Amino acid sequence: MRLLMFLLFFLIAVLLLSFGSSIIAFIYDHLGGLSIWKSQIWKTWKTPVIVIASIAGIALLTTAALHSSKKHEKAEKEFAIAQGWKYADKRNDPVGMIARVSAILDKVSHEKLYDVNTVMAVPHKQGNLYLFGCWYSERTPGKYKLGSGCLIESDGLRGLTSQVVITPSTGIDRALTLRQVDMGDSEFAHSYVVSARDPAEAARAVNEGLKAVLAGYRNSPYFNSYNFEITLGPGGAVILRWAQIPIEEWLPMVDLARNLETAMH
Repeated sequence: MRLLMFLLFFLIAVLLLSFGSSIIAFIYDHLGGLSIWKSQIWKTWKTPVIVIASIAGIALLTTAALHSSKKHEKAEKEFAIAQGWKYADKRNDPVGMIARVSAILDKVSHEKLYDVNTVMAVPHKQGNLYLFGCWYSERTPGKYKLGSGCLIESDGLRGLTSQVVITPSTGIDRALTLRQVDMGDSEFAHSYVVSARDPAEAARAVNEGLKAVLAGYRNSPYFNSYNFEITLGPGGAVILRWAQIPIEEWLPMVDLARNLETAMH
């Protein structure tokens, strides 16, 4: 899956580079003959102008990104309050929810690094559910990516000693995923790939109830085989979406989390 996403991003980058080169070539063809480019003024100020324009472009993009992030966090906070949930972000976290969620994530999904930005605590009779926004990466060197997720604390997984990862199945995933666990011949096995260091432990954790929930989710309008994974680990599970999801998709994620948590018991 990650290889497929990398190839997609690489293709987009190549297309953008090609598009940018075409624009530069167009400008040069139509404006390259102007006398100003040969003037002493341009020769004197060419380098400062290019540097200032580059800095201004980066500053503009950074400002736009920060504005978008703050706008999303504001909408997220308003949504959480409307649901009656507790909300915290890095600027306002009086009870330490972000630190708590980060510590649990490190235990449940220890093969990833999480930089948690926001947390919504969702009341749940079986245990604790936390929706969170984050930057995440693999523990091997790599860039952090923007993500959204749901952390499920579950007594049903207290006995797990290692991590079990469930990802929607695509041809490239089935060919490249390491440590695959044979889940037999079923609708679940055709729709998902399971990987784990301990196949026997994975077979116990991915029980029939959990298989049924995920097989049903395959038909959900929110299912997308290219944008999420589920990790089962000591004491809980993490549904991780590989993007910042829109506000309207938080409740469907909560529904999925509750169904998974019930199936784990």
